[in-house]
Amino acid sequence: MRYFIPILFLFFSLGILAGEKGRVNAKSGLIVREEPGTNGKRIGKIPFKKIVPVLNVKVAEMNEVWYQVKYRKIKGWVSGSYLDLVLPNDKEKTVVGRFTGVEQGDYFHLNLETDSGPTSFVFLRASDGIQFEEFESQPEKYKNKKISVKYKPIRLYIPEAGGYDTWDIVLDIQLQK
Repeated sequence: MRYFIPILFLFFSLGILAGEKGRVNAKSGLIVREEPGTNGKRIGKIPFKKIVPVLNVKVAEMNEVWYQVKYRKIKGWVSGSYLDLVLPNDKEKTVVGRFTGVEQGDYFHLNLETDSGPTSFVFLRASDGIQFEEFESQPEKYKNKKISVKYKPIRLYIPEAGGYDTWDIVLDIQLQK
């Protein structure tokens, strides 16, 4: 019985449930491999923005997350860096507020003061058209300026935290007049 406890704990701590789906975020498409990890044999490719069922998850080399997915007749493993888990309410949203600053730690946070109070958004990777470096290197230039932020919630596996979390990810930033 001692052998089943760690396996059961690992399964529940990773939190993949039946029916979970993921959306490809790699513009060039997502490579499907026979085994998790970059050394796995390439067996197919999934197009950008395609939504696929997630069957399993493994944490491989360097704490990288790999999802087992099924696309058409191909069943294989894809890098978690290029697959966003889909949420039922993952529609894009926009908020307008005053820029109050940035915070840096494991991730880059953009802070706003909105009508409903302080709000923070997370940048995980560079998106086309967003100048993260401007906000990071010259936050005083934008301090108290009115900006609009387009974002959407996504569900991510955070290896450092040992589980999944839902984050609001910035898609676009515009200065308001």
